[in-house]
Amino acid sequence: SVGSGVSFLSTMGFFALNAVAEELEYPFGKNPNDLPLDAYLINLKENLRSQGLLRDKSAMEWNKIRGAVHIRSIFSAAKKNAGGDGED
Repeated sequence: SVGSGVSFLSTMGFFALNAVAEELEYPFGKNPNDLPLDAYLINLKENLRSQGLLRDKSAMEWNKIRGAVHIRSIFSAAKKNAGGDGED
């Protein structure tokens, strides 16, 4: 009947919505759908350098800056504390 079809479709819709929410919950990692933070940081560095806002630093100093902004480890720790395994 129509009622069972609507019930089935709405239930499947909620399962699909939950799957999308789980995928978007922790976007910082190494999965294909995660944000490419390393590429963003390299792009930021090059843009700042081209505008003259970043003087040439040694690679060691840039890695120190990159480590301070390493959001992935913060969210991984938060996920681990929330009961997740910390890996995506």
